[in-house]
Amino acid sequence: MKISGLVRDTFSAAFIGAVLAGCSAGGSQIIGGPRAAAIGHALAMTNIAGLVPQQYVSRQKSWVSPQWRSALRSKHKKTKLLWISDLGYAAVEAYDYETGALIGEVTGFSYPYGLCSDKNGNVYVSDFSLDKGFEIQAGTFKIINSWPTGGEAIGCSVSNGGDVAFTNFYPGGVVIFPGGGPTGHTYSGPGYDWAAGYDPNGNLFVECNYASPCSSPRIAELPAGGSSWISLNFSSGIGFAAAVQWDGKYLALADQACGSTSNTCIDQVTVSGSTVTLVNRVRLSAGSSGCSNYVDISGSWGFNAKDPNGILKREATALASPNLSCFPSPVLIWPYPAGGAPKRVLQLMPSSSGYGATITKI
Repeated sequence: MKISGLVRDTFSAAFIGAVLAGCSAGGSQIIGGPRAAAIGHALAMTNIAGLVPQQYVSRQKSWVSPQWRSALRSKHKKTKLLWISDLGYAAVEAYDYETGALIGEVTGFSYPYGLCSDKNGNVYVSDFSLDKGFEIQAGTFKIINSWPTGGEAIGCSVSNGGDVAFTNFYPGGVVIFPGGGPTGHTYSGPGYDWAAGYDPNGNLFVECNYASPCSSPRIAELPAGGSSWISLNFSSGIGFAAAVQWDGKYLALADQACGSTSNTCIDQVTVSGSTVTLVNRVRLSAGSSGCSNYVDISGSWGFNAKDPNGILKREATALASPNLSCFPSPVLIWPYPAGGAPKRVLQLMPSSSGYGATITKI
């Protein structure tokens, strides 16, 4: 593939090597040396600001608070969890969506990026530097499955039929594991690809850039049952590629440079044939959070709905995402599809660099 000239290299390779220095066995799996520099280079390309984690703090094992362990096992209490992939701690954290209380962490990752869930509330993690995808069992905080992705995994999506798709930023494309089984089918990407998302009919959509035939930001579709990507026409255009998700009513296309600005938006669109039509543009601002209006939604964000698990059946009422422009990263929660200023700001841990989010109900 021919790489375009738009390559962001605003980080120090030496710093990345230090950030990804090793840790003891049983905790997070950290990559060092030349591989670390290459990962940092690719990571900076995924977001318009060229950002990389500012700090790394070793996490040795997964945990869940005792009071929440019993609550999560209760059949009489339905709990919404906000999951955050935190590169600062190389962990995936779970918060009570309503109160913001930290209730546990899952370790064993290196660069956890985009997150997603299935209809049962199991959470899937894309690890950018391990080139792997993981499954966290609902309510247990245990990793129960892992899959090789063959590339820098940036995001994931689970179809209504249970097919698990992991998107590779480089070398692009997706690997789909039918029914979550052990054998994956690779569909080479149209370019460098951001996190692809399923619609309710099993069609998979992706935003791409940097490489021919995606030398500028575009949208492509892998139709249900298809074997290759189809380029789509979107007259409103994409300023800087990001993730795609289903919001319960429309396909939601994220844009890190909305309307040629440094602001982030979500475009609610419909797709007919090869034509993408803009229905509504949800503009996100940082409000009084102290962060910039740029939000890194390259890998995933969390949609809240009555049932947030898997492919939403009803239109989302809120959107949650970390704001990587601040350190430590807070999570901003906006009304959806109204957008505007966040209605809540959730402060994470002292060294958090949040990259992805998803919301589940268990």
